[in-house]
Amino acid sequence: MPLFLQKYYELLQIKGMQVKVALRPKGKKCLHCGRYITEKGLMNAIPLWCNPTEHFMCSAECLQRQALVCTNYSLMDLNYVTCPMCRTTIHPEQIKESFGNRFEMIQQDACDRALKNLLDEDSKKQLEPKFTCQICIVDYAMSLAITLECDHRFCGACMKMYITGLIESAQVSEQNMKCPSCIQAMTLAEIEDLAGPELYEKYQKFLLRGIKINEEDDPNMYIFNCPGVDCEFFCFADKDLEEIECPKCYWQCCPKCYDKSHKGQTCEAYAEYMKSIGKGDENFEKLIMMEGIVKCPSCGAAVERISGCEFMVCTSSKCQGRTYFCYECGIKLPEDHAPHNCVKKNLRIGPIPNRNRMRPMRRAPAKIGNRGQARNVIRVIAKRGKK
Repeated sequence: MPLFLQKYYELLQIKGMQVKVALRPKGKKCLHCGRYITEKGLMNAIPLWCNPTEHFMCSAECLQRQALVCTNYSLMDLNYVTCPMCRTTIHPEQIKESFGNRFEMIQQDACDRALKNLLDEDSKKQLEPKFTCQICIVDYAMSLAITLECDHRFCGACMKMYITGLIESAQVSEQNMKCPSCIQAMTLAEIEDLAGPELYEKYQKFLLRGIKINEEDDPNMYIFNCPGVDCEFFCFADKDLEEIECPKCYWQCCPKCYDKSHKGQTCEAYAEYMKSIGKGDENFEKLIMMEGIVKCPSCGAAVERISGCEFMVCTSSKCQGRTYFCYECGIKLPEDHAPHNCVKKNLRIGPIPNRNRMRPMRRAPAKIGNRGQARNVIRVIAKRGKK
């Protein structure tokens, strides 16, 4: 603020006086949107013929909006388009000039809408534009068309069948997922809309499986597909890590050999350990066959009878005394001492009257392991009841 104006303002405050200031800009105001038009901007403004020196529209868009609002977006009767200031009818030539080539198109659309409102549903369907599906060669209403980016149109049923066939047969490469009528590839948005959630998820899985991983691109990283069950997640791990957990399925594995996590143990040592466990399983199965040990028909726990009758009760951690079976034939029984036809003895074994309850099973010390966990041989001691 200039010094003299500042002093004058301080004097007015001391005297408690007020000054009314009237500004007279050289520009004009747009009669439609109200925006101020500078004197320089008047060169591009549209003067209305009713008063070319005072009445202005700031742009052709404002004149178009004024015409559309006054004619209910039809442009059919331009006599209703008036100047917002003096209410004089704006000359039709000015309106047509502001719209250019779009003027007749808007009028035609308005005529079509008005005609449809007067017709019944059947007549409207007959007037609706149609297209020919390029797969089944059948005419459909344009509203049912599936239009791809290449501007080729198909019916929904044909495109659904087309996209389903490609994905189900794992033909998901860019060379396969293309328009049925030309060589242009379909976009991901088009594939997702046509396939639906479940089929699109399968498409993504096939797509990921086809990606070729080149670890030479980053020598400091392990890049591999998660070895978890039905997991298609790509894992990225530093070369110094011994263990990685998949953020999707939470499977923990070794990023070097992709096997189950064996932190603190080399991949070669872990492979030898797993190989020895496999041999232990084979030896355990041979021992069962040699000793005539029977397995529980429900949980598979090994059972050896020292003495007593044929009726057994499995008290393993899984069965907990709820499984009954015959030691001779291995048949699972519905209840303790249930009558049954023993296949091994080839006779019918019935319940023993006045038989005392069997004592609970005792677990023998662990002997041979099964994949790193010891298997227990359960010895069952039964006491024959008094007759």
